[in-house]
Amino acid sequence: MEDLNARNAMDLLGERSAVACVDRTGRIISANEAFDTRRRAGHISIARDGHLQLKRPSEQTRLHRALNGPDGLVTGTFIVTAARGSQRFVCQVLPIPPISCLGLTRAHALLSLQPLTIPPPPPEELVMQAFDLTPAEANVACLLFIGLNLKQISKRRGVSIETTRTMMRRILGKSCCNRQAELVAMMGQLV
Repeated sequence: MEDLNARNAMDLLGERSAVACVDRTGRIISANEAFDTRRRAGHISIARDGHLQLKRPSEQTRLHRALNGPDGLVTGTFIVTAARGSQRFVCQVLPIPPISCLGLTRAHALLSLQPLTIPPPPPEELVMQAFDLTPAEANVACLLFIGLNLKQISKRRGVSIETTRTMMRRILGKSCCNRQAELVAMMGQLV
């Protein structure tokens, strides 16, 4: 029977996070439903002996290093590629105190996989407040945040490229940013 402490530790990372308890060698001891869903979808591969099999040898090496760091420290964040397809995930390895997950096996770490995606933009109202922008300027800033260039923003909003450029200059001035990348970075703190 699964240890309640292990389940609680996995739940701390959120029910939508794909999380598993692993031992020192990377063998899966227990996993939450999101992890099992990713496995069934072919994003995660598990060997017959229960060990997590990452797509690339370099990723497998990073996992081993994260589980067996200097002085026994467990920690690491790195990118892994889905077993099938090209989806990429942020893999985070977190230490947990030794607890029994199943029978006599000892959990060594929590492994969390989050899809590497562009986060949704912050609410336009919050962007307006943060930088004292008009609703139209906040809309342009949010479209920039999701990766659209000025030409794409102009097309989506049904305005000329010059109108969008003028708005972008005003947005940069109000936000005290010199470049669009700075604005996007600042907006990332609002997400």
